[in-house]
Amino acid sequence: MKVAVGLLIVIIFAGILGTLIARDPGYILIVYQDYSLQTSLWVGLFLIIVLVVASYFLWWLAHVLLDLPARVSNWRNEKSKSRAVQFLGKGIALGLAGQQDRASRFLLRASEHDTTAGPAALMLANEMSAADAEQRKSMWQRALDSGEDFVTAARLGLAKDALTANELSVAQEYLASLPVNQATTELKLELLLKMEKWQELADLKKMLRKYAITLTQVQVSSMRDSLDRMQTDAERHLWRSALSILTDQEGLLIAYCRSLSDLDIAEKVLRQQIDKHASPVLFIAYTELGVTNLPCRLEQVESWQRKFSDNAAYRCCAGALYALSGQSELALVEYQKSLEIEPSAEIHRRLALLLADRGDNKASVEQFQMAINVTK
Repeated sequence: MKVAVGLLIVIIFAGILGTLIARDPGYILIVYQDYSLQTSLWVGLFLIIVLVVASYFLWWLAHVLLDLPARVSNWRNEKSKSRAVQFLGKGIALGLAGQQDRASRFLLRASEHDTTAGPAALMLANEMSAADAEQRKSMWQRALDSGEDFVTAARLGLAKDALTANELSVAQEYLASLPVNQATTELKLELLLKMEKWQELADLKKMLRKYAITLTQVQVSSMRDSLDRMQTDAERHLWRSALSILTDQEGLLIAYCRSLSDLDIAEKVLRQQIDKHASPVLFIAYTELGVTNLPCRLEQVESWQRKFSDNAAYRCCAGALYALSGQSELALVEYQKSLEIEPSAEIHRRLALLLADRGDNKASVEQFQMAINVTK
């Protein structure tokens, strides 16, 4: 319908134009010096229209020719970008399928294009082994240079690798530029343990609790190794401040007390810990202080009687201290009460030694035999 209407309008316009031309064609006269050109008005108008159209065409053609190198370059860039995105997609898919070698080849090609360099480099660096340290560093750096979106992840990777390589100052520098979150807090914990920054570790307690981060057995062993290397009580006291980050600090606390040269401090620490949370190992550690301040320790043990009267470890501790002070009768009573609460090979052995010291060899042998039977 629209085509028919348009065609009808064209026919009507052509009819009117034809009528005007037939009625009066008119003329155009152009004179220049001795030259003149005369033509009908309609032919002149036609020539002018042709000239305008030709000029526009020539302008358009020149514009296209001048813009052609840029258009070709853009086309090539778009094609390269499209291929890079395809390489990235294939690399991710193959990586998830467990085909790491093929995935790495595609990701490496994707990392060569600015558009996909960031994610491709991050994935490559993450997949590389620690043995490829230089290549990993190169990939982290490429991601770092790829834009703000990849800076945090790249710096985190560089911090991890520096920590693995024991480049502690480098790791500390990268960590200082990162936001605080679970990943960076875990790294900071590892860094401070390696640097033996005990007070800073204690200050990290709040963040560790916030992100529910607990120390691994390897990290706890590392703390114990650090304690074993210390030469002075001053170092050990500073080390103790870091124990607050542990959910279960009893084992290391006992190791700390055993390492102290000032046994009065060790006694105080153990006493305070027993008051908070009594356990068999704490009572045993309390007996291992030898004769240091023995009268006061005996007085302390006797003050615990009401609180721990049904605790076998407490009875054993009391018996050991009485034995140290030469009060064998009281020691014998405490050991027997401990066995009544909970039979133990350790208590049988202690009782056997006490009986041997008292000259009751027959009863001593019987206790040694009972210790063997309990062990079985």
